[in-house]
Amino acid sequence: MGAFGSNTMAFTEWSQFVLIPRVQFIIANKDAFLTQSHIAGFAYREYDGQEEIYGHLCQLLSEFDALFN
Repeated sequence: MGAFGSNTMAFTEWSQFVLIPRVQFIIANKDAFLTQSHIAGFAYREYDGQEEIYGHLCQLLSEFDALFN
């Protein structure tokens, strides 16, 4: 399937249909988060050269990752 379903969906689709619902589920059910997160790295690669548009999103995902690393 590849990291983050990369063989089946784009990063934006994965974020919308997998990441956000999973985080919502974890919060709603007071479930345990993973001990590590590296989502920002995938975002930076996906949006390389488009920092003007996606830079803030990548920064927010870096902060999300920092919560777990």
